[in-house]
Order: sequence, then structure tokens, then C-alpha cells
Amino acid sequence: MKEDKASSTAYTVLHGILHTANNPKLTNLVDKEIINACTKILSATSQGRKRLDELKSPIKRKLLPFLEWLLMPGITLNYILRKKFIEEKVLEAIENGTTQIINIGAGFDTLAWRLSKKYPTLNFIEIDHPATSKDKTKAIFNTDSISSNLHFIAADLSEISLDSVLQDSKEFDATQKTLYICEGVLMYLDEIHVSGLFDSLRNLTGKDTIFIFSCLEPPQSSKNNIRVLLYFYLKLKNERYLWYKKDTQLPDFIKKHNYKLLEMADSQIYREKYLPIDYDGTLHQGEYVVVVKVD
Repeated sequence: MKEDKASSTAYTVLHGILHTANNPKLTNLVDKEIINACTKILSATSQGRKRLDELKSPIKRKLLPFLEWLLMPGITLNYILRKKFIEEKVLEAIENGTTQIINIGAGFDTLAWRLSKKYPTLNFIEIDHPATSKDKTKAIFNTDSISSNLHFIAADLSEISLDSVLQDSKEFDATQKTLYICEGVLMYLDEIHVSGLFDSLRNLTGKDTIFIFSCLEPPQSSKNNIRVLLYFYLKLKNERYLWYKKDTQLPDFIKKHNYKLLEMADSQIYREKYLPIDYDGTLHQGEYVVVVKVD
């Protein structure tokens, strides 16, 4: 990502959500509130408006599934299913007494923005790269008001530790029962930094802290349907995936860091929970959303 530009992935995710929401077979998966929030964010920048224009073009709408097939089959639907599952887990945690939600590398995710209005007594914090955070807050301010319990922290976590960012923030309260989200981020970190993040979260807010994160199967895994072409594309962009864990390795990794595994979801779980019985489209394989708790 260029230092002065928002993450292209952040735009791609919203673009994919809106594209999938236009599918008559899948439109019921995306609430109007989410569609409106995604549209507001994209409408605020030239790059976002370009993505919205692409959704209006019949040719480009047909091209997207082909590009997806070349790189990551089923990924656009996966954005919706993954976020739907995460939102359910967050709402369950709130019902069970969680009072602080922190999204690390939030991108253009709309969850904290939407929930901060519904739960005015809870504390919501988003942490992301300054360029991405700037575009997002600009979009929200242009179209809506930001609740006083929603806070944005602009920080480049490749240059400053999460511990420092939160401990220096007056919005962060280490005494609150906290849930952290790290969606679509950990694969860009090496194992040392992933392990460090697990340790940091445990030390920051202690016992009963909940951590929701996504991870990938290794490229050579038979459970992974990411195409070789994607890895070549990432290399051209000077990006690459660094951290993988097989589903069979995750329990030991989690236990090693003094967390308890609560739940793990993959495409099969999503299919059973959210999709029509007769849905025969391709689902993204080899990614897991994992819910853990400090033991």
C-alpha cells in the first residue's frame, strides 16, 4: 500500500460486497443498512466512485466473476459470509457483557460505525493506517455524524506497536471487558509478529478478552482453492502472505499463547448457516474465522 493512499483491498472488499448484494440469489444476505454504509464510504472518494461506476457497467459486472475465478474463487461472497459470522459473534459477546470492541486494521469495515449507534454505552475503537483511516472518517463525516463512543486511531502498526498505540490513547480502557477483531490482516505478518499480537492483547486487557481473527491454510494445502496466479500478482505488488496455519495446527497454536478456542468457521459452516440449500456457487476455501478467549 502506498503511504498516502488508502488500502486498495479496503475498496475491493466493499466493491465485492455490493456486487454480491446485486445477485438475486444472495441479496438477502446483506442488510440495506450495510449496503447504504458501503455506498456512502465509496461515494466519498474518486477511487470509490470509480468502483461504484464499475458496478453499473454490464461488461465490468460480468468480468468480475471471471477475475475472481482466476485468482480467488468465491472470495466476494466470502467477504459477506465472513463479516456476517463475525457480527454474530460480536453481538453474542455484547450480550455476555463485553463493553469494548476494538477493530485492528479495520479498513472500510462498517461494523463499529453501525453498532456504535445501537449501543451508545459501549466503547468502539478502530485502528488503521493513516491514509485508510482518513478516507473512511472523511466519508462518514460527509454523510453522517459519528457517535461519541466511536473512536478512530490512525497508526501504522508496521512502525509502532499496538501496545503503545492503545496505552497512549485516552479512548482505550484496559479495565473493560474487551473484544478484538483482526480480519484479513494476520496473513501479512510473520509468525513472530502474530505471536506478539496474541501476547499483547492478552496483556492489555487480561482474562476473558475475546479475539476474533481470520487465517489461511498454507498454499500447498488441498483445502485451499487460492490460485497460483494470486501469489504471482501479490509478488508483483510487492505484497505477500506470510502467516498460515492448518486447521489442525490452530488449537495448539492458540493454547500455546494461553487462549481457549471457542469456535472456528469455514466455508462449510457458512453454507450451513447462511446459504440456500440449492445454492451451487463456488465458495472460497481454506480460510477460517477463529474465535478465542484468554484462558
